Amino acid sequence: MTKALAFAALLLSACATDGEISGGPARDVDFDVQGVGGHDVARVTGVVQGVSEGRVVLGNDTWLESREISGGGGFAFEGVPDGTYFAKLEIAGYATTTQTVTVTGGAATVTLTATPLPTGAFFYQWSRDASRGGHEQGSAIGTAKATLRDAYAIELSDEDQAWTDEHAARLLQTLRTVPQPASAAFAPTPLAPTTWVLASGAFARTGDVIHVPATSFATRSGGRFYARNLHTEIVRVVTHDGRDRTAVDRILAERYGVRAWLFDNAEIVELISRFEDMPARLRAMSSLKTVIRRIGGAPARASVSDGYLEIADTSFTIDRADAQHALVREKARFVVTPELQLAWGAGDLAEAIADYVFTPNAMSPEASAMMSGLQLEPERPITNVAIQAKERTVTVELGLSAAGASSAAIYLFNEAGYYTFLSLNPTSAAGEIVRGEVTLPQGGTWRPDVIVLRDRLGVPSVRDLSEAGWKLEVE
Repeated sequence: MTKALAFAALLLSACATDGEISGGPARDVDFDVQGVGGHDVARVTGVVQGVSEGRVVLGNDTWLESREISGGGGFAFEGVPDGTYFAKLEIAGYATTTQTVTVTGGAATVTLTATPLPTGAFFYQWSRDASRGGHEQGSAIGTAKATLRDAYAIELSDEDQAWTDEHAARLLQTLRTVPQPASAAFAPTPLAPTTWVLASGAFARTGDVIHVPATSFATRSGGRFYARNLHTEIVRVVTHDGRDRTAVDRILAERYGVRAWLFDNAEIVELISRFEDMPARLRAMSSLKTVIRRIGGAPARASVSDGYLEIADTSFTIDRADAQHALVREKARFVVTPELQLAWGAGDLAEAIADYVFTPNAMSPEASAMMSGLQLEPERPITNVAIQAKERTVTVELGLSAAGASSAAIYLFNEAGYYTFLSLNPTSAAGEIVRGEVTLPQGGTWRPDVIVLRDRLGVPSVRDLSEAGWKLEVE
């Protein structure tokens, strides 16, 4: 018999605004709530067809709340700003979809459906959608929560507000950007457990309990997920507010490839936050090894030939957007070659890169095309994961980006140290879907390790499966 929990969590990658997610306490409300004096208030209302339980999540990059559905399948959200949102139902054992909702005048109506999945075999599917966590449906969901527990010894408490899978996915994505001790099935690491409370108030730490504001999950629409306030608080937790320089050095070395000198504790936490707040190609560069604090002068200044970057003390007191623009510009000098500058023509290409990072829509189509050619953000090849399991036989199907693949192989292991591999082959000439089947040789908890993707020319690339993976418990 196979008891399975599958998981797929995105690590999305551009700069974020300083905004916070708005939204009050994610309290459960009745479907027929009325305003003061009995008058109807503007709200987003809806109904779920097919079930009378579960939690509906409504959100976008700046607003995120959830409601338990009522006995009749109804739900309501009040105080929703105008804009475009995703709405999805979190419930295991049902096929569901993500809907796009346009809120005008604080009001909209939504209809969601839930169809029971066949019993007798395990099924799981994850796909990218308008949310940051992606759309999960299957025999088991709640995968980000399970990963937080297994890898980081984090228990999520609903004592104030309810943690949705979307909140958990955003927390997990942020934790993975801060190198720190983590446990894995092939390398178990004892960790001190902590409890994280989704709170209506401010960040707070009391012993092993951490209160995380529900407003701290905001990011810039259209880019990678980077919640600035959440990331900064996690850095503070991991580094003990910058005092633990061993933890600081690990983050700087593993994530950004540098050592930093002469910064005080508050400055080093802020510096890590700023390094994360930029495209992936500018975060770590082999030619940049050292970051040094200096007194006065320009906010940032690169010395490419010597492999170091100077950060002025004044960069921590001036407007953060101006300081960040200068930092992105000076880091960009480490990737601008004479050939690239020549192709760009007149003007400082590093300055143009910084402008593009902050205001991409302000550039001409030709300039934007060249910036895209710099590949500031890596491609995310996996767009869909579908898993079926019965007894020890597992079938996996991956949806890939337009580039496709000529083949793929996933290495699997269990807690006893046994390895096997799953070979996946294209289902069509385009190679945008690969599928494979494997019979696991024994019981236990099986997890993927890495995936090897071969492009259409057969050139391999090895990727870890922090982006999409699963866990199968086989009796």
